Amino acid sequence: MMELCPCLDAVLWNTGQAEALERLASLGVRSFEFWDWRTRDVDQLAGLCARLELRPVAFSGNTFEEPLVDPAAHPAAFRHLTESLAVASRLSVRTLVGVSQLMSSTPTAPLANFMSPTNRSS
Repeated sequence: MMELCPCLDAVLWNTGQAEALERLASLGVRSFEFWDWRTRDVDQLAGLCARLELRPVAFSGNTFEEPLVDPAAHPAAFRHLTESLAVASRLSVRTLVGVSQLMSSTPTAPLANFMSPTNRSS
């Protein structure tokens, strides 16, 4: 069965978090995604989801501030991804979206560059 899963930031972009989630719940929506967790009150989000029986299913694990294609940005990207994993665990989210501000003629090149052991900083 297919399920509608709107993005809070795209659909209810000018609405506070609590109001947006209450509106989704009132429409019968059960799943949603959002972009950057760093702009949100994660504790409030978790509480609202529990109370309204909503399920966040995905959010951005990094931002355009840490482009995956730039090796100099990898330490910041790894820090943000590590923090994002903790937030994902708190919210029971199993999908993180990786974003990159640069496009490549080979779609997997940015991710391959990011994941290459020779490009990792400790």
